[in-house]
Amino acid sequence: MMFWLVLLLLCGLAAAFAAAPLLFAARIDDAESRRDLNLALYRENVSDLVTDDADAAELEQEAQRALLQDTDGTDASVGTAAAGNGRKLLLATCLLVPVLGIIIYADFGAGRGAITDLRLKQELADFDATGPDAHRQLTEKLAARAEQRPEDAELSFFLARSYSVQGEYDKAATVYRRLINEYPNDAGLRSYYAESLFVADDRRMTERVREAMDAAMSMNPHDTTLLEIEGIAAVSEGRPREALDWFQKALATGVSGQRAELIRVAVSRLHNQLGLAGQTVAATPDAEDDSAMRVLNIRVSAADTVSLPPTSTVFVYARAAAGPPAPLAVQRLTLADLPATVRLDERMAMMEGMGLANFDSVVVIARASSTGGVTPSSGDFEARTGAIDMTSPPAELKMVIENPLP
Repeated sequence: MMFWLVLLLLCGLAAAFAAAPLLFAARIDDAESRRDLNLALYRENVSDLVTDDADAAELEQEAQRALLQDTDGTDASVGTAAAGNGRKLLLATCLLVPVLGIIIYADFGAGRGAITDLRLKQELADFDATGPDAHRQLTEKLAARAEQRPEDAELSFFLARSYSVQGEYDKAATVYRRLINEYPNDAGLRSYYAESLFVADDRRMTERVREAMDAAMSMNPHDTTLLEIEGIAAVSEGRPREALDWFQKALATGVSGQRAELIRVAVSRLHNQLGLAGQTVAATPDAEDDSAMRVLNIRVSAADTVSLPPTSTVFVYARAAAGPPAPLAVQRLTLADLPATVRLDERMAMMEGMGLANFDSVVVIARASSTGGVTPSSGDFEARTGAIDMTSPPAELKMVIENPLP
């Protein structure tokens, strides 16, 4: 309800701005202005008459007749008609502005459903996962919107993640498969696809899971999720020694937190099963050890041509060179902080499986925002690198923010 109230308010403001010039123009009384002008001319003509009384009287009468002709009732009717037309045009403009706005931004308009996208974005922001049916209802809305806009890869990605959270892994795999067709070099998508198939097939290494796993592993052999899947499959197939190797490789990727503890528990159990209880379990690498994780160090500065206030927000982030546009790691500062050295690493992943550890090729973007928003807009300035190989990243990148966005 609040959304529609705000929409109506904005439409009213837009109509007011459009109508303001016509409103002021309608207040001008053209007939009265013309009458005042004719009276002034009449007085000027009378003052210039010759001194001869007879001639002056005759010329004054002629001027009076001319004045009457110029100020008769015709002008009043014309002015009234013009004012009436102006009011009609004013009313039509006020009605046309919101109508055109809806036509442009509705699903069938030139804006390709901007109103629907805004409402869906608001629902995502206000989403309450504690409600029993909230997630299902949101997923249904995402699915309906994705069907209307199949070209929106980011929307499809969120839909697939939502299916996974609900346990509908077959549906998630179908969406991931479609995304892979569009982004065949996206290692993260292939990892999600393999994981969805594995769970959908009762955590068994079926033929289609094996094919998906091999394709994903060939692109990123250090993906923690893929290594865990290999370990789980080895345990279920009675290969504890291989499972131990896979889980230890998963720990070596730099995974931390509760997930690392779960893997360590699995390793301990396998040690006990294999009679290796006295041996030390591989520890999770130090989170601050650069050699244990992928790190990018970026020296960021701004050119003198960047015409934004010093308090303007600057975003420095990495994203996959080919794949979903979601940031893999991001830092936020201001123009006043520049020049500065920014560090991006695996710990900054915004969601599981979407970090620097999951993509071998990334692009780094540094953008000074004119609005403070994360979405690029006209008036922003940015710098952008080419594709960076994360298997052997440079010691430091140097970026100068100077390119204006149209």
